[in-house]
Amino acid sequence: MGSTDDADRDLRAGGSGHAYSALVEIGTQIQNHDVALQTVVTTIVERTAGLVSADVAWLAVLDESVQALKIVAATGHRHPAFTAMSVGLGTGLGGVALAQRQTISVLDYRSDPHPTPAGVREAVAAEHLVSLVCAPMFRADHMIGALYVGRRRRAAFSEAERDLASALATQVAIAIENRDTRTQLETSNTLLAAKNEVLEQSAAIHERLTAATLRNVGVADIAQSLTELLARPLKLEQDLAEPFAHWYGGAAEPAVPRETRRIMAGDTDLGRLTIVTQPPLTDIEWRAVEHGLTVLAVELLKQSARREVEWRLGGELLSSLLSSPGQLDHAMVRRGARFGVDLTRPHRVILLEPIDDHPLDIAEVQAALYSAARAAGLPELPRLVTTVGPTSVMVALPTTPTDPLTEFVQAIHARSKLANTVIMGISRAGHDFTGARREADACARFARLAGDQRPTVSADDIGPMRFLFALTDVAPVKQFVAEQLDSILVDYGTDSELFRTLRVYLESDGHHPTIASRCNIHKNTVKSRIARICTVLGRPLNDPQVRFELRLALGLHDFLFTIGRLTDDDRDKRPRYRTSS
Repeated sequence: MGSTDDADRDLRAGGSGHAYSALVEIGTQIQNHDVALQTVVTTIVERTAGLVSADVAWLAVLDESVQALKIVAATGHRHPAFTAMSVGLGTGLGGVALAQRQTISVLDYRSDPHPTPAGVREAVAAEHLVSLVCAPMFRADHMIGALYVGRRRRAAFSEAERDLASALATQVAIAIENRDTRTQLETSNTLLAAKNEVLEQSAAIHERLTAATLRNVGVADIAQSLTELLARPLKLEQDLAEPFAHWYGGAAEPAVPRETRRIMAGDTDLGRLTIVTQPPLTDIEWRAVEHGLTVLAVELLKQSARREVEWRLGGELLSSLLSSPGQLDHAMVRRGARFGVDLTRPHRVILLEPIDDHPLDIAEVQAALYSAARAAGLPELPRLVTTVGPTSVMVALPTTPTDPLTEFVQAIHARSKLANTVIMGISRAGHDFTGARREADACARFARLAGDQRPTVSADDIGPMRFLFALTDVAPVKQFVAEQLDSILVDYGTDSELFRTLRVYLESDGHHPTIASRCNIHKNTVKSRIARICTVLGRPLNDPQVRFELRLALGLHDFLFTIGRLTDDDRDKRPRYRTSS
């Protein structure tokens, strides 16, 4: 894997705590009246450089009088002249980022064609900076400045590092806005009391939401804290942690005006927050909403990192299970228990293969499985998922008392991104994962033989015909069924009284009272029907060899229907098996 992936994994796996500690330190300084703004921004710049492994980090604030960005804090630079550079709006990375209102990442600044004054390029070149990220800072629609990080080598910043830079840039904007508010309070005696109240409310909001994040209470408790602060209902929608869509502060969706804001971390869309806007929100309340969006984004990034770790560990566990033949040993069961998977429960193995042989994307499959599991009401989300071969994905699901497997499969084919793109083979439930893998593979092969008639085949549906798992061509099976049953199927069909009587006769070993009871006919009628069946088939049913061949043919007939080589319409239309396969 590349260095970007390594950095991303390292930051998600071990850097979350450092990020939260940075937020605490920054938040504390923001609310501390005795700490100068310069100290706050310097702390942010220094912590940002350490968290994203940057050689140089700097912060530029917009000077509205000249419409240019000027550096107010920097760390890691070697030349004093570096901090003297400034760029106008629309030029340089910072100007472009502010104009476009998005974080910009440059792999190689030396060859990037963005418009930049020559003096700025020379100052950056003197620092030997190559890879850069610029995160713009806004408060509502007001431009404040930009936070930069750079490396003296050609090494791209990962998505997690870019997102963290964006989150910290938001904290800078909050710090600057809060300090601007304090400055106004100190210079305007007439508004001192009112603005002090605003400041105290802002500090209380910041402290409560930041504390909720640090306690690892989860997105639900953060949303609950926000709705209590706002004293109004709100709805949080996201796909990373339960509950995935929920109204807080009310049992049902209120029929009042509302506004929806996206939860963003850099360019990553993590969810939506809908706020009731009647009565209208005050400036302080909107500030609480914006800070809540930042805190939710940090928490959802943490949940995303946790899910990625769970998927990786689950994939490694399933790979080990699939390569461990026979019953599981105690060590494997204990390994599953540490991961929260009860391997003493029977599991089904499901193989998903692309219809067009285009490799399945494991992340898309995992997301689709989660969505289908929620739609089907599975009590547990799929945790054992891994790639098999170059194109396919395999998942193991534990059985449940209700076992909504049918609903789960239907949700995959009908609702998810995998609709009309995959075929599936499903094993029986058991503890032998290696054997289950073979069954799932064979069922997927049957599903491919069936074409679009049956995109999913289950070993439970095949029943005792599982001895045909090695079959690659159904033509001989169809020929045998035709030889044994065509004389009755062609002229009478599967829904006829003769065919049903023949089935019950074979299943009951010719016991007349059982036949009469199951077919709801008189015993004398049983005798006449059996005689008629013998005439149509041209074979005596009292011959053990004949009964064996007919019973086998009947099982193979049902097998052909299960794998989709005989549809419901075909059965109703009295199929002729002597057609081509």
